[in-house]
Amino acid sequence: MSARLAKKVHHAFKFRGMSARADAVRAVASVLQREPEPDEAMDSIIDAVQRAMERREASSSVVDLATVEQVVAELTRDEEDIAQESIRVFQTADVPKFLYNAARKTFYKVDAPAGLHCPAETNIAMWRERYQLVEQRVLRNAMFSPPVLGSSKREYFQLTPLESLLGTTGTKYVLGMLVQPEEGRYCIEDQSSRVPIDLSAASTTSGLFTECSIVLAQGELREGTFHVAMMGFPPPEKRVDSLLAMGTVDPMGLLTTPHELRKVQALEEEAEASMFVILSDVHLDNPRVFDKVQALLEGFADVVPDVIVFMGNFISAPFGHGADDRRLYAENLTRLADLIAGYPSLANGSKFVFVPGLDDPGGSVLPRAPIPAVFTKALRAQVRNVEFASNPCRLRFYSQDIVLFRHDLVSKMRRHAVVPPTDAHGTFEITEHLVRTVVDQGHLCPMAPTVQPVYWGKDHALRLYPLPQVAILADSFESYHWNYNETTVFNPGPFHEDASFVVYRPASMEAEFSRVDT
Repeated sequence: MSARLAKKVHHAFKFRGMSARADAVRAVASVLQREPEPDEAMDSIIDAVQRAMERREASSSVVDLATVEQVVAELTRDEEDIAQESIRVFQTADVPKFLYNAARKTFYKVDAPAGLHCPAETNIAMWRERYQLVEQRVLRNAMFSPPVLGSSKREYFQLTPLESLLGTTGTKYVLGMLVQPEEGRYCIEDQSSRVPIDLSAASTTSGLFTECSIVLAQGELREGTFHVAMMGFPPPEKRVDSLLAMGTVDPMGLLTTPHELRKVQALEEEAEASMFVILSDVHLDNPRVFDKVQALLEGFADVVPDVIVFMGNFISAPFGHGADDRRLYAENLTRLADLIAGYPSLANGSKFVFVPGLDDPGGSVLPRAPIPAVFTKALRAQVRNVEFASNPCRLRFYSQDIVLFRHDLVSKMRRHAVVPPTDAHGTFEITEHLVRTVVDQGHLCPMAPTVQPVYWGKDHALRLYPLPQVAILADSFESYHWNYNETTVFNPGPFHEDASFVVYRPASMEAEFSRVDT
Protein backbone atom coordinates (compact mmCIF):
# COMPACT_ATOMS: atom_id res chain seq x y z
CA MET A 1 0.00 0.00 0.00
CA SER A 2 1.47 3.35 -1.05
CA ALA A 3 1.93 6.09 1.52
CA ARG A 4 0.66 8.51 -1.10
CA LEU A 5 -2.73 6.76 -1.29
CA ALA A 6 -3.03 6.62 2.51
CA LYS A 7 -2.24 10.34 2.70
CA LYS A 8 -4.92 11.04 0.09
CA VAL A 9 -7.50 9.08 2.11
CA HIS A 10 -6.51 10.92 5.29
CA HIS A 11 -6.98 14.32 3.63
CA ALA A 12 -10.30 13.26 2.09
CA PHE A 13 -11.69 12.43 5.54
CA LYS A 14 -10.30 15.69 6.92
CA PHE A 15 -11.95 17.66 4.10
CA ARG A 16 -15.33 16.20 5.21
CA GLY A 17 -14.74 17.28 8.82
CA MET A 18 -13.74 13.83 10.09
CA SER A 19 -10.53 12.47 11.51
CA ALA A 20 -9.74 8.85 10.61
CA ARG A 21 -7.54 6.66 12.77
CA ALA A 22 -4.47 5.14 11.17
CA ASP A 23 -5.92 1.61 10.97
CA ALA A 24 -9.12 2.99 9.42
CA VAL A 25 -7.10 4.88 6.79
CA ARG A 26 -5.09 1.74 5.98
CA ALA A 27 -8.28 -0.28 5.60
CA VAL A 28 -9.80 2.20 3.13
CA ALA A 29 -6.55 2.45 1.17
CA SER A 30 -6.35 -1.35 1.00
CA VAL A 31 -9.85 -1.49 -0.52
CA LEU A 32 -9.05 1.28 -3.02
CA GLN A 33 -6.03 -0.60 -4.36
CA ARG A 34 -8.39 -3.29 -5.67
CA GLU A 35 -10.83 -0.84 -7.27
CA PRO A 36 -10.68 0.10 -10.99
CA GLU A 37 -11.95 3.62 -10.14
CA PRO A 38 -10.32 4.42 -6.78
CA ASP A 39 -11.39 8.07 -6.62
CA GLU A 40 -15.06 7.21 -7.16
CA ALA A 41 -14.83 4.33 -4.67
CA MET A 42 -13.21 6.60 -2.08
CA ASP A 43 -16.02 9.14 -2.39
CA SER A 44 -18.62 6.39 -1.95
CA ILE A 45 -16.90 4.99 1.14
CA ILE A 46 -16.48 8.38 2.80
CA ASP A 47 -20.08 9.36 1.98
CA ALA A 48 -21.31 6.14 3.58
CA VAL A 49 -19.08 6.61 6.64
CA GLN A 50 -20.42 10.13 7.11
CA ARG A 51 -24.02 8.90 6.92
CA ALA A 52 -23.25 6.12 9.39
CA MET A 53 -21.78 8.64 11.83
CA GLU A 54 -24.84 10.89 11.45
CA ARG A 55 -27.25 7.98 12.01
CA ARG A 56 -25.48 7.08 15.24
CA GLU A 57 -25.29 10.77 16.21
CA ALA A 58 -21.70 10.15 17.24
CA SER A 59 -20.35 12.67 19.72
CA SER A 60 -16.89 12.39 18.15
CA SER A 61 -15.82 12.95 14.54
CA VAL A 62 -13.10 10.29 14.81
CA VAL A 63 -13.64 7.38 12.41
CA ASP A 64 -12.51 3.99 13.73
CA LEU A 65 -11.75 0.71 11.98
CA ALA A 66 -15.05 -0.93 12.98
CA THR A 67 -17.06 1.80 11.24
CA VAL A 68 -15.02 1.47 8.04
CA GLU A 69 -15.35 -2.33 8.03
CA GLN A 70 -19.12 -2.12 8.51
CA VAL A 71 -19.51 0.42 5.70
CA VAL A 72 -17.31 -1.52 3.27
CA ALA A 73 -19.24 -4.72 4.01
CA GLU A 74 -22.53 -2.95 3.24
CA LEU A 75 -21.21 -1.41 0.04
CA THR A 76 -19.77 -4.66 -1.28
CA ARG A 77 -22.88 -6.79 -0.80
CA ASP A 78 -23.72 -8.50 -4.09
CA GLU A 79 -27.07 -9.69 -5.42
CA GLU A 80 -26.65 -13.12 -3.84
CA ASP A 81 -26.06 -11.55 -0.41
CA ILE A 82 -29.12 -9.33 -0.82
CA ALA A 83 -31.31 -12.24 -1.96
CA GLN A 84 -30.33 -14.31 1.10
CA GLU A 85 -31.34 -11.42 3.35
CA SER A 86 -34.45 -10.50 1.34
CA ILE A 87 -36.97 -11.57 4.01
CA ARG A 88 -36.62 -10.32 7.58
CA VAL A 89 -38.94 -10.04 10.55
CA PHE A 90 -38.65 -7.09 12.92
CA GLN A 91 -39.97 -7.49 16.45
CA THR A 92 -41.17 -4.61 18.61
CA ALA A 93 -37.69 -4.25 20.10
CA ASP A 94 -36.14 -3.98 16.61
CA VAL A 95 -38.21 -0.97 15.52
CA PRO A 96 -36.08 2.21 15.76
CA LYS A 97 -37.52 5.25 17.51
CA PHE A 98 -37.30 8.65 15.81
CA LEU A 99 -38.23 11.99 17.37
CA TYR A 100 -38.81 15.34 15.70
CA ASN A 101 -36.92 18.49 16.68
CA ALA A 102 -39.29 21.36 15.85
CA ALA A 103 -36.59 24.02 16.29
CA ARG A 104 -34.19 22.39 13.82
CA LYS A 105 -36.95 20.76 11.76
CA THR A 106 -35.04 17.50 11.73
CA PHE A 107 -35.53 13.94 12.94
CA TYR A 108 -33.12 12.18 15.24
CA LYS A 109 -32.89 8.63 16.50
CA VAL A 110 -33.14 7.81 20.19
CA ASP A 111 -32.97 4.64 22.25
CA ALA A 112 -36.36 3.32 23.35
CA PRO A 113 -36.77 2.27 26.99
CA ALA A 114 -35.61 -1.31 27.48
CA GLY A 115 -38.31 -2.36 29.95
CA LEU A 116 -42.08 -2.45 29.68
CA HIS A 117 -42.85 -0.41 32.78
CA CYS A 118 -41.68 3.20 32.66
CA PRO A 119 -41.95 6.30 34.87
CA ALA A 120 -44.94 8.63 34.59
CA GLU A 121 -43.08 11.16 32.42
CA THR A 122 -42.89 8.50 29.69
CA ASN A 123 -46.68 8.63 29.42
CA ILE A 124 -46.57 12.41 28.89
CA ALA A 125 -43.79 12.01 26.32
CA MET A 126 -45.80 9.37 24.43
CA TRP A 127 -48.73 11.72 23.78
CA ARG A 128 -46.42 14.62 22.97
CA GLU A 129 -44.49 12.53 20.43
CA ARG A 130 -47.69 11.31 18.77
CA TYR A 131 -48.90 14.88 18.40
CA GLN A 132 -45.58 16.23 17.12
CA LEU A 133 -45.32 13.56 14.42
CA VAL A 134 -48.72 14.58 13.06
CA GLU A 135 -48.16 18.32 13.50
CA GLN A 136 -44.88 18.42 11.58
CA ARG A 137 -46.37 16.74 8.50
CA VAL A 138 -49.47 18.96 8.60
CA LEU A 139 -47.37 22.14 8.73
CA ARG A 140 -45.38 20.84 5.76
CA ASN A 141 -48.55 20.15 3.76
CA ALA A 142 -49.25 22.62 0.94
CA MET A 143 -52.72 23.41 2.33
CA PHE A 144 -51.29 24.60 5.66
CA SER A 145 -47.88 26.04 4.77
CA PRO A 146 -47.64 29.79 4.07
CA PRO A 147 -46.50 30.81 0.57
CA VAL A 148 -42.84 31.51 0.07
CA LEU A 149 -41.73 34.89 -1.21
CA GLY A 150 -42.35 35.20 -4.95
CA SER A 151 -44.67 32.19 -5.08
CA SER A 152 -47.93 32.34 -7.05
CA LYS A 153 -49.68 30.59 -4.16
CA ARG A 154 -51.81 33.02 -2.18
CA GLU A 155 -54.34 31.07 -0.11
CA TYR A 156 -53.71 28.58 2.68
CA PHE A 157 -55.33 27.50 5.94
CA GLN A 158 -53.57 29.08 8.89
CA LEU A 159 -53.60 26.96 12.03
CA THR A 160 -54.24 28.78 15.29
CA PRO A 161 -52.68 27.44 18.52
CA LEU A 162 -55.38 26.78 21.11
CA GLU A 163 -53.82 29.18 23.61
CA SER A 164 -54.24 31.98 21.01
CA LEU A 165 -58.00 31.44 20.58
CA LEU A 166 -58.95 33.51 23.61
CA GLY A 167 -60.17 36.94 22.52
CA THR A 168 -60.40 36.04 18.83
CA THR A 169 -63.49 36.19 16.63
CA GLY A 170 -64.45 34.55 13.38
CA THR A 171 -63.65 31.16 11.90
CA LYS A 172 -60.40 29.53 12.98
CA TYR A 173 -58.61 26.29 12.08
CA VAL A 174 -57.06 24.27 14.90
CA LEU A 175 -55.15 21.02 15.26
CA GLY A 176 -55.51 18.99 18.41
CA MET A 177 -56.29 15.71 20.13
CA LEU A 178 -59.82 14.77 21.13
CA VAL A 179 -59.91 14.14 24.88
CA GLN A 180 -62.67 13.47 27.41
CA PRO A 181 -61.64 14.84 30.83
CA GLU A 182 -65.13 14.13 32.20
CA GLU A 183 -67.87 11.73 31.14
CA GLY A 184 -69.69 13.22 28.12
CA ARG A 185 -67.56 16.40 28.05
CA TYR A 186 -65.11 16.60 25.15
CA CYS A 187 -62.18 18.96 24.66
CA ILE A 188 -59.54 19.52 22.02
CA GLU A 189 -55.98 19.65 23.28
CA ASP A 190 -52.60 20.60 21.82
CA GLN A 191 -49.19 21.03 23.46
CA SER A 192 -50.11 24.38 24.99
CA SER A 193 -53.75 24.32 26.02
CA ARG A 194 -57.09 22.51 26.27
CA VAL A 195 -60.39 23.99 25.06
CA PRO A 196 -63.94 22.58 25.45
CA ILE A 197 -65.61 21.78 22.12
CA ASP A 198 -69.20 21.54 20.93
CA LEU A 199 -69.74 18.89 18.23
CA SER A 200 -73.54 19.17 18.05
CA ALA A 201 -73.50 21.00 14.68
CA ALA A 202 -70.27 19.52 13.33
CA SER A 203 -69.96 17.95 9.91
CA THR A 204 -67.21 15.36 9.56
CA THR A 205 -65.13 13.87 6.82
CA SER A 206 -64.57 10.13 6.47
CA GLY A 207 -63.02 8.29 9.39
CA LEU A 208 -63.69 6.95 12.87
CA PHE A 209 -63.23 9.81 15.33
CA THR A 210 -62.30 8.23 18.64
CA GLU A 211 -61.05 9.72 21.86
CA CYS A 212 -57.30 10.41 21.60
CA SER A 213 -57.38 10.75 17.82
CA ILE A 214 -55.81 13.91 16.37
CA VAL A 215 -58.15 16.10 14.32
CA LEU A 216 -58.30 19.28 12.29
CA ALA A 217 -61.30 21.39 13.24
CA GLN A 218 -62.86 24.47 11.70
CA GLY A 219 -65.04 26.55 13.98
CA GLU A 220 -65.44 29.57 16.21
CA LEU A 221 -64.77 30.24 19.88
CA ARG A 222 -67.85 31.48 21.69
CA GLU A 223 -68.16 31.86 25.46
CA GLY A 224 -65.07 29.74 26.08
CA THR A 225 -66.21 26.82 23.92
CA PHE A 226 -64.96 26.03 20.42
CA HIS A 227 -68.06 25.34 18.30
CA VAL A 228 -66.96 22.98 15.53
CA ALA A 229 -68.49 23.42 12.07
CA MET A 230 -66.26 20.90 10.26
CA MET A 231 -63.93 18.23 11.60
CA GLY A 232 -61.57 15.95 9.72
CA PHE A 233 -58.34 14.05 10.03
CA PRO A 234 -54.91 15.49 9.17
CA PRO A 235 -54.01 14.89 5.52
CA PRO A 236 -51.74 11.86 5.10
CA GLU A 237 -48.21 12.09 3.76
CA LYS A 238 -46.83 9.79 1.12
CA ARG A 239 -43.99 7.50 2.16
CA VAL A 240 -41.47 9.10 -0.21
CA ASP A 241 -42.16 12.57 1.25
CA SER A 242 -41.78 11.29 4.81
CA LEU A 243 -38.45 9.65 3.97
CA LEU A 244 -37.27 12.90 2.40
CA ALA A 245 -38.23 14.81 5.55
CA MET A 246 -36.42 12.24 7.70
CA GLY A 247 -33.32 12.44 5.54
CA THR A 248 -33.03 8.68 5.08
CA VAL A 249 -33.77 6.00 2.49
CA ASP A 250 -34.61 3.38 5.11
CA PRO A 251 -35.61 4.10 8.73
CA MET A 252 -34.94 0.45 9.63
CA GLY A 253 -31.27 1.02 8.80
CA LEU A 254 -30.82 -1.87 6.37
CA LEU A 255 -30.32 0.29 3.28
CA THR A 256 -27.89 3.15 3.51
CA THR A 257 -27.60 4.72 0.06
CA PRO A 258 -29.97 5.58 -2.82
CA HIS A 259 -27.83 3.36 -5.07
CA GLU A 260 -28.33 0.37 -2.77
CA LEU A 261 -32.06 1.11 -2.59
CA ARG A 262 -32.37 1.12 -6.39
CA LYS A 263 -30.45 -2.15 -6.64
CA VAL A 264 -32.69 -3.81 -4.05
CA GLN A 265 -35.86 -2.48 -5.69
CA ALA A 266 -34.75 -3.94 -9.03
CA LEU A 267 -34.28 -7.37 -7.42
CA GLU A 268 -37.67 -7.00 -5.74
CA GLU A 269 -39.41 -6.40 -9.08
CA GLU A 270 -37.71 -9.46 -10.56
CA ALA A 271 -38.96 -11.73 -7.75
CA GLU A 272 -42.23 -12.41 -9.57
CA ALA A 273 -42.49 -15.95 -8.23
CA SER A 274 -42.36 -14.87 -4.59
CA MET A 275 -45.55 -15.53 -2.67
CA PHE A 276 -46.77 -15.03 0.89
CA VAL A 277 -49.74 -16.86 2.43
CA ILE A 278 -51.50 -15.09 5.30
CA LEU A 279 -54.25 -16.51 7.48
CA SER A 280 -55.76 -15.16 10.70
CA ASP A 281 -57.89 -16.41 13.60
CA VAL A 282 -56.71 -19.99 13.22
CA HIS A 283 -58.51 -21.66 16.13
CA LEU A 284 -56.40 -24.77 16.55
CA ASP A 285 -58.70 -26.14 19.26
CA ASN A 286 -61.44 -26.54 16.64
CA PRO A 287 -61.08 -29.89 14.75
CA ARG A 288 -62.84 -28.48 11.67
CA VAL A 289 -60.34 -25.60 11.50
CA PHE A 290 -57.44 -28.03 11.89
CA ASP A 291 -58.70 -30.07 8.95
CA LYS A 292 -58.81 -26.94 6.80
CA VAL A 293 -55.27 -26.00 7.80
CA GLN A 294 -54.20 -29.46 6.63
CA ALA A 295 -56.00 -28.95 3.32
CA LEU A 296 -54.31 -25.57 2.88
CA LEU A 297 -50.83 -26.99 3.53
CA GLU A 298 -51.48 -29.85 1.16
CA GLY A 299 -52.53 -27.39 -1.54
CA PHE A 300 -49.27 -25.44 -1.26
CA ALA A 301 -46.94 -28.43 -0.84
CA ASP A 302 -46.04 -28.39 -4.55
CA VAL A 303 -45.96 -24.58 -4.91
CA VAL A 304 -43.92 -23.60 -1.89
CA PRO A 305 -44.61 -20.06 -0.62
CA ASP A 306 -41.71 -17.94 0.56
CA VAL A 307 -43.58 -17.05 3.76
CA ILE A 308 -46.60 -18.52 5.55
CA VAL A 309 -48.00 -16.23 8.24
CA PHE A 310 -50.26 -17.60 10.97
CA MET A 311 -51.97 -14.81 12.94
CA GLY A 312 -53.95 -15.31 16.15
CA ASN A 313 -56.10 -15.89 17.93
CA PHE A 314 -55.05 -19.53 18.03
CA ILE A 315 -57.80 -20.46 20.50
CA SER A 316 -61.56 -19.94 20.40
CA ALA A 317 -61.80 -18.51 23.94
CA PRO A 318 -59.43 -16.16 25.80
CA PHE A 319 -56.46 -17.98 27.32
CA GLY A 320 -56.65 -18.48 31.07
CA HIS A 321 -60.39 -19.01 31.35
CA GLY A 322 -60.04 -22.81 31.61
CA ALA A 323 -58.08 -24.98 34.02
CA ASP A 324 -56.43 -26.96 31.19
CA ASP A 325 -55.70 -24.01 28.88
CA ARG A 326 -51.92 -24.24 29.29
CA ARG A 327 -51.77 -27.94 28.45
CA LEU A 328 -54.27 -27.74 25.58
CA TYR A 329 -52.58 -24.71 24.02
CA ALA A 330 -49.20 -26.49 23.97
CA GLU A 331 -50.77 -29.68 22.60
CA ASN A 332 -52.49 -27.78 19.77
CA LEU A 333 -49.24 -26.11 18.66
CA THR A 334 -47.47 -29.48 18.87
CA ARG A 335 -50.15 -31.00 16.63
CA LEU A 336 -49.61 -28.15 14.19
CA ALA A 337 -45.85 -28.78 14.26
CA ASP A 338 -46.43 -32.46 13.46
CA LEU A 339 -48.79 -31.47 10.63
CA ILE A 340 -46.27 -29.06 9.05
CA ALA A 341 -43.48 -31.62 9.41
CA GLY A 342 -45.62 -33.97 7.31
CA TYR A 343 -45.00 -31.67 4.34
CA PRO A 344 -41.18 -31.52 4.09
CA SER A 345 -41.26 -29.09 1.16
CA LEU A 346 -42.98 -26.52 3.39
CA ALA A 347 -41.22 -27.38 6.65
CA ASN A 348 -37.83 -26.92 4.95
CA GLY A 349 -38.61 -24.40 2.22
CA SER A 350 -41.01 -21.82 3.68
CA LYS A 351 -40.49 -19.28 6.42
CA PHE A 352 -43.25 -19.60 9.03
CA VAL A 353 -44.20 -16.54 11.05
CA PHE A 354 -46.56 -16.68 14.04
CA VAL A 355 -48.20 -13.47 15.30
CA PRO A 356 -50.29 -13.74 18.49
CA GLY A 357 -53.74 -12.28 19.03
CA LEU A 358 -54.95 -10.58 22.17
CA ASP A 359 -56.67 -13.80 23.37
CA ASP A 360 -53.43 -15.79 23.17
CA PRO A 361 -51.19 -16.15 26.25
CA GLY A 362 -49.22 -13.02 27.07
CA GLY A 363 -51.74 -10.34 28.04
CA SER A 364 -53.79 -7.74 26.19
CA VAL A 365 -51.55 -4.65 26.44
CA LEU A 366 -49.97 -3.50 23.16
CA PRO A 367 -47.50 -4.18 21.74
CA ARG A 368 -47.91 -7.89 22.47
CA ALA A 369 -44.89 -10.10 23.08
CA PRO A 370 -44.44 -13.26 20.96
CA ILE A 371 -46.05 -16.52 21.99
CA PRO A 372 -44.10 -17.72 25.07
CA ALA A 373 -41.34 -20.20 24.25
CA VAL A 374 -42.78 -22.82 26.60
CA PHE A 375 -45.53 -23.44 24.01
CA THR A 376 -43.39 -23.42 20.86
CA LYS A 377 -40.74 -26.09 21.47
CA ALA A 378 -42.20 -28.56 18.97
CA LEU A 379 -42.51 -25.99 16.20
CA ARG A 380 -38.94 -24.82 16.72
CA ALA A 381 -37.71 -28.42 16.62
CA GLN A 382 -39.64 -29.58 13.53
CA VAL A 383 -39.84 -26.49 11.31
CA ARG A 384 -36.51 -25.34 9.92
CA ASN A 385 -37.30 -21.65 9.49
CA VAL A 386 -39.87 -20.44 12.02
CA GLU A 387 -40.14 -17.11 13.80
CA PHE A 388 -42.46 -16.11 16.63
CA ALA A 389 -43.14 -12.42 16.24
CA SER A 390 -44.59 -9.69 18.40
CA ASN A 391 -47.95 -8.05 17.70
CA PRO A 392 -47.51 -5.82 15.79
CA CYS A 393 -44.39 -6.76 13.86
CA ARG A 394 -42.83 -5.79 10.55
CA LEU A 395 -41.90 -8.01 7.66
CA ARG A 396 -39.30 -6.71 5.19
CA PHE A 397 -39.17 -8.07 1.65
CA TYR A 398 -36.17 -6.47 -0.09
CA SER A 399 -37.19 -2.78 0.21
CA GLN A 400 -40.87 -3.39 0.95
CA ASP A 401 -42.18 -2.78 4.48
CA ILE A 402 -45.14 -4.93 5.51
CA VAL A 403 -46.81 -4.30 8.87
CA LEU A 404 -48.61 -7.24 10.52
CA PHE A 405 -51.15 -6.39 13.22
CA ARG A 406 -53.88 -8.50 14.81
CA HIS A 407 -56.69 -6.62 16.56
CA ASP A 408 -60.46 -6.31 16.32
CA LEU A 409 -60.15 -2.72 15.14
CA VAL A 410 -63.40 -2.45 13.17
CA SER A 411 -65.76 -3.29 16.01
CA LYS A 412 -63.75 -1.58 18.75
CA MET A 413 -63.21 1.73 16.94
CA ARG A 414 -66.78 1.87 15.64
CA ARG A 415 -68.08 1.21 19.16
CA HIS A 416 -65.99 4.00 20.67
CA ALA A 417 -66.41 6.62 17.92
CA VAL A 418 -67.27 10.07 19.28
CA VAL A 419 -69.51 10.82 16.27
CA PRO A 420 -71.11 8.40 13.77
CA PRO A 421 -68.93 7.73 10.70
CA THR A 422 -70.05 9.75 7.67
CA ASP A 423 -68.69 10.93 4.34
CA ALA A 424 -69.72 13.46 1.72
CA HIS A 425 -71.43 10.94 -0.57
CA GLY A 426 -72.45 8.29 1.93
CA THR A 427 -70.67 5.58 -0.07
CA PHE A 428 -67.84 4.58 2.27
CA GLU A 429 -67.89 1.16 3.90
CA ILE A 430 -66.99 0.91 7.57
CA THR A 431 -63.68 -0.76 6.67
CA GLU A 432 -62.74 2.17 4.43
CA HIS A 433 -63.43 4.53 7.33
CA LEU A 434 -61.09 2.39 9.43
CA VAL A 435 -58.30 2.35 6.85
CA ARG A 436 -58.42 6.12 6.41
CA THR A 437 -58.33 6.57 10.17
CA VAL A 438 -55.25 4.40 10.68
CA VAL A 439 -53.36 5.92 7.73
CA ASP A 440 -54.30 9.54 8.52
CA GLN A 441 -53.43 9.12 12.20
CA GLY A 442 -50.17 7.35 11.38
CA HIS A 443 -50.88 4.95 14.24
CA LEU A 444 -52.21 1.40 14.41
CA CYS A 445 -54.41 1.94 17.45
CA PRO A 446 -55.46 5.61 17.93
CA MET A 447 -57.76 4.95 20.89
CA ALA A 448 -57.94 5.96 24.54
CA PRO A 449 -55.81 3.88 26.94
CA THR A 450 -58.98 2.92 28.81
CA VAL A 451 -60.15 1.19 25.62
CA GLN A 452 -56.81 -0.28 24.56
CA PRO A 453 -53.85 0.04 26.96
CA VAL A 454 -50.39 0.55 25.48
CA TYR A 455 -46.94 0.22 26.98
CA TRP A 456 -45.83 3.87 27.13
CA GLY A 457 -42.23 3.20 26.19
CA LYS A 458 -43.15 0.97 23.24
CA ASP A 459 -45.76 3.19 21.57
CA HIS A 460 -43.34 3.97 18.72
CA ALA A 461 -43.73 0.36 17.52
CA LEU A 462 -47.41 1.15 16.77
CA ARG A 463 -46.67 4.27 14.76
CA LEU A 464 -46.88 4.27 10.98
CA TYR A 465 -44.34 6.91 10.04
CA PRO A 466 -43.27 6.71 7.36
CA LEU A 467 -46.24 4.77 6.04
CA PRO A 468 -45.48 1.17 5.05
CA GLN A 469 -46.16 -0.06 1.54
CA VAL A 470 -48.47 -2.72 3.00
CA ALA A 471 -50.43 -2.99 6.25
CA ILE A 472 -52.13 -6.29 7.10
CA LEU A 473 -54.78 -5.50 9.72
CA ALA A 474 -56.01 -8.95 10.64
CA ASP A 475 -59.46 -8.72 12.22
CA SER A 476 -62.39 -10.94 13.17
CA PHE A 477 -64.41 -8.79 10.75
CA GLU A 478 -64.97 -10.01 7.20
CA SER A 479 -62.09 -9.64 4.74
CA TYR A 480 -61.45 -6.35 2.95
CA HIS A 481 -58.87 -4.73 0.70
CA TRP A 482 -58.20 -1.01 0.16
CA ASN A 483 -55.50 1.12 -1.41
CA TYR A 484 -55.15 4.54 0.18
CA ASN A 485 -52.35 7.10 -0.14
CA GLU A 486 -50.11 4.53 -1.89
CA THR A 487 -50.52 2.09 1.01
CA THR A 488 -52.18 -1.29 0.49
CA VAL A 489 -54.28 -2.35 3.47
CA PHE A 490 -56.12 -5.65 3.78
CA ASN A 491 -57.63 -8.09 6.25
CA PRO A 492 -57.40 -11.81 5.35
CA GLY A 493 -60.60 -12.51 7.31
CA PRO A 494 -61.26 -15.04 10.09
CA PHE A 495 -60.02 -18.46 8.97
CA HIS A 496 -62.09 -20.26 11.59
CA GLU A 497 -65.35 -18.99 10.04
CA ASP A 498 -64.99 -19.59 6.31
CA ALA A 499 -61.40 -20.82 5.82
CA SER A 500 -60.49 -17.53 4.10
CA PHE A 501 -56.87 -16.52 3.55
CA VAL A 502 -54.82 -14.24 1.32
CA VAL A 503 -52.06 -14.98 -1.16
CA TYR A 504 -49.90 -11.88 -1.41
CA ARG A 505 -47.46 -11.41 -4.29
CA PRO A 506 -44.95 -8.75 -3.19
CA ALA A 507 -43.37 -8.13 -6.61
CA SER A 508 -46.68 -6.84 -8.00
CA MET A 509 -48.20 -5.95 -4.59
CA GLU A 510 -51.33 -7.95 -5.44
CA ALA A 511 -53.49 -9.57 -2.77
CA GLU A 512 -55.54 -12.58 -3.88
CA PHE A 513 -58.37 -13.60 -1.57
CA SER A 514 -59.03 -17.33 -1.39
CA ARG A 515 -60.82 -19.99 0.65
CA VAL A 516 -60.16 -23.61 1.43
CA ASP A 517 -62.86 -25.83 -0.04
CA THR A 518 -63.19 -29.19 1.67
